[in-house]
Amino acid sequence: MRRLLLLTTAALFATSAAAADLKAQPSRPTAPAAVDLWTGFYVGAHAGYGFGQAKTDFPGFEGSDAAGFLAGGQFGYNWHPSRFWVVGVVVDGTWLGNVKSDDVNGRGEYMGTVRGRIGFLPMENLLLYGTAGLALAKTSQSAPFDPQGQLPFQYNDVKFGYTAGAGVEIALNRNWSVFGEYLYADFGKSSFIDLIPYETTLHVVRGGVNFKF
Repeated sequence: MRRLLLLTTAALFATSAAAADLKAQPSRPTAPAAVDLWTGFYVGAHAGYGFGQAKTDFPGFEGSDAAGFLAGGQFGYNWHPSRFWVVGVVVDGTWLGNVKSDDVNGRGEYMGTVRGRIGFLPMENLLLYGTAGLALAKTSQSAPFDPQGQLPFQYNDVKFGYTAGAGVEIALNRNWSVFGEYLYADFGKSSFIDLIPYETTLHVVRGGVNFKF
């Protein structure tokens, strides 16, 4: 009985000492949660320079070149599934009113694209990406007479094609980022007043800013 009482007392003292040690140990600070700089919806604006060509093999007609400044806006969504990769989709609209040609009095009106993006992160806030998708553009041309000798005319055309390119985007913080990119757009072949076949291509170099929600 005496031995049992001594063992019980010793066990109580050991338990109390262990509890005191646990209370005395300082709590370890928890690491702050990582901030995802890329996942989410965003909107933004861009501006840059465009230069394009309208090529034709029609006898007696030469192709024309157009160039000028452009501006527009975009919105999209990015997903950051792993440490090094970001994927997303972007929709943009660009005013081409200053991209024009003096020789045939032609100009771009607007351009829009719907594109996918896939990017690599060599650094947490630096995204190198490729992009491709669908494109459309509206152009207009005017002249004092058409090739058939008719009255002065205005010709408008909406073209559909594809676009591809690459760019770099830098996240300044969890909400703001800046980017620069190059896009090539090919709108295939169409006919000028149903008579002159031509092919239209456009090169765009632009920079912009995005705000992520």
